Amino acid sequence: MEAARLRTPYVQLTKLFLRQFLENDLISPEADRSQLLAMVGAMVVSLTLFVCAFMSFTYVGALLTPGQTAVLSLDDKLFYLALAMIVTALVAATQWDALAIDPRDAAILEPLPVRAGTIRRAKLSAVAILGAAVAVAVNACPSVVFPWLLVFGFRQMSVVALAELMATHLVVAIAAAAFGYLTVVALRETMAAILGPRWFTRVSPWAQGALIVMLGSALLLLPPAADRIAQRGFDGWRALSPPMWFLGAYEMTAGGVIADLPRTPMTVRQANNDQITSRMYRERRGQFPALARRAKSESLASPDTISTPSGRAARPPRLTTRTRLPSATRASITASPTGPAPNTTCSSLLLFIARL
Repeated sequence: MEAARLRTPYVQLTKLFLRQFLENDLISPEADRSQLLAMVGAMVVSLTLFVCAFMSFTYVGALLTPGQTAVLSLDDKLFYLALAMIVTALVAATQWDALAIDPRDAAILEPLPVRAGTIRRAKLSAVAILGAAVAVAVNACPSVVFPWLLVFGFRQMSVVALAELMATHLVVAIAAAAFGYLTVVALRETMAAILGPRWFTRVSPWAQGALIVMLGSALLLLPPAADRIAQRGFDGWRALSPPMWFLGAYEMTAGGVIADLPRTPMTVRQANNDQITSRMYRERRGQFPALARRAKSESLASPDTISTPSGRAARPPRLTTRTRLPSATRASITASPTGPAPNTTCSSLLLFIARL
């Protein structure tokens, strides 16, 4: 029974479309694709583990108060959310032509006794599996290591609260990754629907190249952009950036886990620092609901549909995804006091090493 199910047209087509993601001129046709996939996955997981452990050194080595940790962690949370979003979008951009059924596949599959709905579902499944695999690989280690090291110095933190922080990080980061991935898919299909097959064939390579350059530049500029977020505020372009929306959802769900921790005995200097940073976090806390609502509204999309032309012309079924345009509202601007919070953050350390 199980062997027969694995030989169905839907399963076979899904495997075929998944193998197409590994087709590249730089890869030999005789190369073992499973070994290559395992090496790439291990490299991604190892790299994220190293980056996460390095960035979390500040929380382990310094004696920070809950208020300071809540403020400083905003930078790293934004970094991880933006990283997940950019990486998945970059993967979708590199697989630009494989995100939909091309004319060659349509010409081969059309004469076969396979229903068009089966082909659509198989292509959708392959695209979804690719996005889910990349999102999990990028967010697996940070979702466990970062929350654990973040609260490493707080003995008053309960295991249940730590598990809540880990689960929140995983869910919000995967949601941000899905947003970036589906945005590229929606952009491609919107261009294909507006331009038509003739003009889309001409414009598509230029659009793909420009998108890869933009996403690569955003990835390189991520460390300085995710620095001193609480001090700079959530106004202007930061309020309009999608990673900031998911940061608002993150803080709305589990922001109080650290900021509302019971205070242990502190020195006078630690108490002053905690008072200043806690007041700063409370002032920023009022802006998180608006950011979270924007993340929720912009993430809602209509169900995916695939349009197929009438007749037996060899034209590919087209995957289309409809999303609403982002609203133009801005978050309110709140003045923030300056305090003796540490000036060296994890993101700034990464920027310093990149300049060496």
